[in-house]
Amino acid sequence: LYVHGEKLLDLFNQYPPDNPIEFKEIPRPDPSTVKNGVYRELKRDEWGTLWEYAVFGLHGGVKEYPANSPECFETYEFPKLPDLQSQELRQEKEDIMRLKEKYFIIKGWVSIFEKMNAIRPVEDVLVDVYLKEESFLRFLDRLTGYMARVIEQLVYLGVDAIQFGDDWGIQSGPIISLEMFREVYRPRYEKLFDMVKKAGLRIFFHSCGALGPILDELF
Repeated sequence: LYVHGEKLLDLFNQYPPDNPIEFKEIPRPDPSTVKNGVYRELKRDEWGTLWEYAVFGLHGGVKEYPANSPECFETYEFPKLPDLQSQELRQEKEDIMRLKEKYFIIKGWVSIFEKMNAIRPVEDVLVDVYLKEESFLRFLDRLTGYMARVIEQLVYLGVDAIQFGDDWGIQSGPIISLEMFREVYRPRYEKLFDMVKKAGLRIFFHSCGALGPILDELF
């Protein structure tokens, strides 16, 4: 929309998508983020990760990790989730019920691998997985428990499917071995998947790489 302007906006409005997305206006960068014609923006998210954006409209890269040492495993605090009875969630539930009259609603970005890569350098995460030290596994269990609460929230909202956002595939195959995936991650996914299945919802598992044998592990 930022690149093509009104022509693309008119096209979207003439031929609406089959999922609940509204296109009302063309996005513009905040003037304070543009200096001498160059866009650059820094944003710290609720997880404490500082992101740097160099091209407006495209996802940024991590500039500062909140858990850049093993010592952080014990002290890192996850973002606070809203109470299920909060006005915020009640309003969102009402909106989803309205949208379900026309659409199949997929929400969430449940993640126990890529989220780690956003709060800790990926090369360190892969070493952690290989070494399987107790402090890392305890942290992973804490993160899995947090994502279980996210799933509870999504079930309450009444969505049709819950999306998982871990991409295990790179261009040539899985990023870790099948044996390591089975040992470290599969039991934790089973816990989360069971919650979704017991609620009668579908699982949408994201990947834009070559999953190889890990694909079979996800069924």
